[in-house]
Amino acid sequence: MVNFNFPITLVFSDGTEISTNTLDALESTLENVIDDCDEDDDYDFDDDDNTVLLDFLTNGNWIVDEYALADEDFTNNYEGYVFNFDTNMNVVANNGTQLISGIWSIDNTSMNNLLVVLDFGTTTPFDVLNENWTITESEVDRLALEIGSVVNGVLKILVFEKL
Repeated sequence: MVNFNFPITLVFSDGTEISTNTLDALESTLENVIDDCDEDDDYDFDDDDNTVLLDFLTNGNWIVDEYALADEDFTNNYEGYVFNFDTNMNVVANNGTQLISGIWSIDNTSMNNLLVVLDFGTTTPFDVLNENWTITESEVDRLALEIGSVVNGVLKILVFEKL
């Protein structure tokens, strides 16, 4: 349990002070000034995640290390294809003889997750990648994505590995 002893005095970066006498007044004051905060400090509030993800995906070439649907492995459908994501939000899968073009984007409308959105049109087997993928893991040379859940038996897993 948390208790506040009112009045509470808030001191802003410009030196102005505001005192509040109730929890509702405190909440209202904070909501009114939250956008005035400058994040130029030592804390990461994830407001640059789009840029970080864009740089991450567009820096190098990728292969599909794993694609599974409901515990069935379909990775071999993408064997030999190298994926290149560019900053114009185009993605190309190339196996040396065939180029499959698509588009990609970053969806940051979810409060808790960034999504990688892929759209390869109707070209089989790339059409099954046309989804809004939740990022579950990102490392220096690996990006793991998924959709669904094990509970409902419709878990899709897509893992890209950087070459």
